[in-house]
Amino acid sequence: MKIVNAIVLVVMICAMQAGLDAGAQAPPSKKASRQSAKRKWGTAVYRGLVVGKSSKADALKVLGKPEWTGEESETLTPMMGFTVSEPVAGRLSVLLDHDIIIEIRLSPKETYTKSSIVKVFGPDYIIVHYSFDECLGEGGSGPIYENPDGDIESLEYRLRGMAMNLHNDDVEEISWLKGPLGPTHSQCPKTKKTRPTAKPASK
Repeated sequence: MKIVNAIVLVVMICAMQAGLDAGAQAPPSKKASRQSAKRKWGTAVYRGLVVGKSSKADALKVLGKPEWTGEESETLTPMMGFTVSEPVAGRLSVLLDHDIIIEIRLSPKETYTKSSIVKVFGPDYIIVHYSFDECLGEGGSGPIYENPDGDIESLEYRLRGMAMNLHNDDVEEISWLKGPLGPTHSQCPKTKKTRPTAKPASK
């Protein structure tokens, strides 16, 4: 009888240990998986125009004759401008590189707050903060990188390849992009902290 009880006790201990091991190796929660998925950058598509793939000719077929053409002031990237009514009314700019669409920007005609734009595009967004990479630009301009403490706030639908610049909770511009606005870390070399040279003690 004692032998049987001992065997039962051993089996129970093994089962408990197996349960602990299974708990330790449990897959991430659904909430964590959804948050991770939201950070992945998907293909940006505006009215069938695929950023990074569709051509200038494709844009003209979908959007018609541009109201203006020119170049971006800083990069001299060729641009075309249109007035559109969807997904919100405003001025649409199509940026090109060798006649391939590399970015689409929409400046809303009306003021949209963060809460009101979410009603248009849905709740599957994340808020990302950025800072300027000081070694790569000057005067508050230039490349940016992700920084939780950064002053630049962006509302992003990454799975749809979209980012929206926010200023005082208002949407300034909606962009369809090939990738995130900036890398996850600063590209500036880290400076090593040097210890001050000790001065000789005065006699």
